[in-house]
Amino acid sequence: MITTNQSESSNGHHPQMLRMIPVSQIAPSPTNPRKYFDPAKLQELADSIQEHGLAQPILVRPVKQSYLLEDSFEIVAGERRWRAAKIAGLKEIEAKVRDLDDKAVLEIQFIENLQRTDLSPIEEAEGYKRLLDEHGYTADSLAGKLAKSKSYVYGRLKLCNLPEPALTALAKGDLPATVGELIGRLPSPNLREQFWNSKFRDALTPPSFRDVKSIIERDYMRELKGAPFSQTDKKLVPAAGDCKNCTKRTGNNRGDFPDGRADICTDVMCFKLKTKLFQERRLKEFAGEGATVLSEKESKQWFSWGGSLHWQKMKEFVDLADECDEARPEIDFDNEEDFEDKPGPSYGELIGEVKPDVVAYDDRGTLHRLVSKPRAAEILRSKHGIEIETPLPGADFSYSASPDRQKEREEYELRKKARGLALEQIAAKVAAWYDAEFISRFKTGYGSKSVLPDLLRAIAGCLLRNFDDWAPVSATLKRRDALNTADEVDDSDEFDQVVAKLLQNADAADLIGILAEVCVREELQYWSRGSDGKQFENTICDFAGLKIDEFEKQALKELKPEKKAKTKPKAKAVAKA
Repeated sequence: MITTNQSESSNGHHPQMLRMIPVSQIAPSPTNPRKYFDPAKLQELADSIQEHGLAQPILVRPVKQSYLLEDSFEIVAGERRWRAAKIAGLKEIEAKVRDLDDKAVLEIQFIENLQRTDLSPIEEAEGYKRLLDEHGYTADSLAGKLAKSKSYVYGRLKLCNLPEPALTALAKGDLPATVGELIGRLPSPNLREQFWNSKFRDALTPPSFRDVKSIIERDYMRELKGAPFSQTDKKLVPAAGDCKNCTKRTGNNRGDFPDGRADICTDVMCFKLKTKLFQERRLKEFAGEGATVLSEKESKQWFSWGGSLHWQKMKEFVDLADECDEARPEIDFDNEEDFEDKPGPSYGELIGEVKPDVVAYDDRGTLHRLVSKPRAAEILRSKHGIEIETPLPGADFSYSASPDRQKEREEYELRKKARGLALEQIAAKVAAWYDAEFISRFKTGYGSKSVLPDLLRAIAGCLLRNFDDWAPVSATLKRRDALNTADEVDDSDEFDQVVAKLLQNADAADLIGILAEVCVREELQYWSRGSDGKQFENTICDFAGLKIDEFEKQALKELKPEKKAKTKPKAKAVAKA
């Protein structure tokens, strides 16, 4: 080996020698963040070395290994040049030899050479993490060393949090680093995996950066300003502490959230837990004041979807948050600007601070304070001279007051149940027909059978997740054991997860059956509200050649209890004269 030069490095601390070293005595560094080398570009560099020679020596450090007869060297910088020199057929390569410790090697690999090496985002992120974990850097000090912004370093570090499928997509270039950083900011591995599975795993077109940002802000973050509980309450969830000083509040974690508002909670599950415990605390307080507290099951019977009081209960109670129609200002028809419908004051504004008779939270987490209508009418009359309709004394709001009405109601419920059974049978028939007819035709006439379930799965997922009303889908999920009977889905992301789980292993017949059943249940809702049901009969039923009346008659026959045959009294024996 020939020593051609000996000098000190630019910082004056590490003496170095310029030598010619056999390529066989040089090995790559295990800490080099760069794991992939483009074969085509390596060949281009090898051709250049053959023609012009090596323009710049590589940097190595000596590694003493007792089992080797000769000294070996570890590449600190220049592995790409070393690989190209081997391809070019060089036996020796010019190298600078320096004695460096592990920290110095990493600094050179990740700091001095970072600006001129085309590292992939994940290679860069893993390198940053190693400097933080093993060599005492902080994200802030690393940003200063790299001459990069803090947000850039924090963002890259979040890529290390991605689930394995996302890391694979990132390495292939299928996942932009900016989108990966958004996913990596989610506060737990479980949430990150859920998000990936629901939004990317089966997606025909992956969501964009803007879409992902919007979804995360909508479904995985909560605005603390609108929280029902106090942000300074440390006792609500002692393990989490208060929200003002929580690290999961965006304003307290500007490294991960350098832009945007400061009062956003990034831990939805903690927010939900605090909301639930606060609601339970409030209900206990109301119960202590003598109010009737509705259970979750009772609340669903009292309030319709969206939180409005059921029309039957409106006859008995007023919701203090609702508008008082009788107090709505009159419209001046001579003034065109007054034609707009002007809302009136709420019952609560008119009645004032009173103890409610009934309290409950609806399915959206809104608190409802109800006052009996006779009590509300008395207060409104005495304070404002407003008269509202009240029930007659002793009025019965159940349907048992009139035997004829009760019988009519029972008959209605029976027919409703029978129609539901009929429609579910039709859904099964449609699925069976689809399996026997359409799939076989597709297999023989249109190509591979395996393509169809994938297409249907994507269509089903899109339709089910974007259904206006979750009730028909939830009922279908429960019947197919994808959702426990007692479970209720109150979050769009949870709902997406359950749907994805159901569709994951479904074949084509299952998928069309699921869609048909959901349509059945949606149609049943329309029918039960008084619609004629012709839309369903003219689509799925006609398509499958089925008559809903026949199924409904059979279901009614099975549901109605068998009537005991009346036996005629035996005729008395007539004595013969």
